[in-house]
Amino acid sequence: MTAATPQGATRPPLFAGAQAQNVTSPDLAGLAAASCAEAGADSWLVAGATTLGQTSLVLLSNPTSVDATVNLDIFTETGRVAAPGATGIVVPAGAQKVVPLAGLAPSATAPVVHVTTTGGSVVASMQQSFEQGIDPRGVELAGVTGAPSRVQTISGVTIASLAAVTAAQSAEAVSVEFPTVRVFAPGTQDAQITIGAVGEAGTAAGNSFAQTVKAGHVAEIPLDHLKDGSFDVTVRSNVPVVAAVRTSVIGAKTRDFAWFVSSPPITDSQLVAVPPGPGARVHFANAADKDVTVKIQPASGSAIRLTVPAEGGTSASVNPGRYTLTGGDGLVVGVSFSGDGQTSSFAVSPAGPLAAPIEVYPH
Repeated sequence: MTAATPQGATRPPLFAGAQAQNVTSPDLAGLAAASCAEAGADSWLVAGATTLGQTSLVLLSNPTSVDATVNLDIFTETGRVAAPGATGIVVPAGAQKVVPLAGLAPSATAPVVHVTTTGGSVVASMQQSFEQGIDPRGVELAGVTGAPSRVQTISGVTIASLAAVTAAQSAEAVSVEFPTVRVFAPGTQDAQITIGAVGEAGTAAGNSFAQTVKAGHVAEIPLDHLKDGSFDVTVRSNVPVVAAVRTSVIGAKTRDFAWFVSSPPITDSQLVAVPPGPGARVHFANAADKDVTVKIQPASGSAIRLTVPAEGGTSASVNPGRYTLTGGDGLVVGVSFSGDGQTSSFAVSPAGPLAAPIEVYPH
């Protein structure tokens, strides 16, 4: 989808879209939600796995009028993957290409994919499904995470049925179903990281974790000693890193998992589309030292006003529809879905800057 910018506009138009799919089949089941994203030339996917029972597909969509040549740099827990087929992938204008990750990085527990393009730009995402034996264990569509930075904020990480997840852990699923932060340090210097998990308003829990992440390698750090609830997770590092969080849920009959990715803060006015899904909530994380009051205005009906505490977070239950957020400048925002054996999420990213004329001066 595209939105035209009026002539002479100084701000991007408000535009948003999102989708949710509920899959129920003998070998694939789960809830997958995703938001529409702007095409780019450089993005990071922190999600997926290609171990036994895991299927991960890199989805590359080219909405531009120019063919895009895509390179995938893949890193795992063992370092950089030498995959000749990951370079020079041509995605025609207005088309999509699906790249199975197992063909490039087999038996990878914790992959991270750096997507770069020349020519046209692409929207990258990761489709992941998990099957244990003959039983489906969930499906997810993970969008791009925040670019490498010394601070990564992930809002609204939802943990549910943790007691059941802990009780059901096995040698095959312990690192798959337990809440985990995946971190990658893309530079040449090891990352000294601290992970803080702060419960949203009404969730009296939290914890912090410290670890060293080897440069060029992907690490996964379990989120221990937490309880069911929603959390804002912040990863702080001495060098730039990328990060995302995975959680799982066990219901009465089904299981599912979700990826929560980091995102940059929104601006003062933001449009959010919420597709149909169980237990939809909009989450706000506030890294500032002052409380922030944000207004959530639906397309029709009364507005919701929330106070987001300093260095904390909060959330609101919402129905499917279109919402305008105002007063949230500097907040990190996400949308989550949570039901019986169902979970998913997507980040709310600010619009990219408007293109501006470039003046070329003669010598």
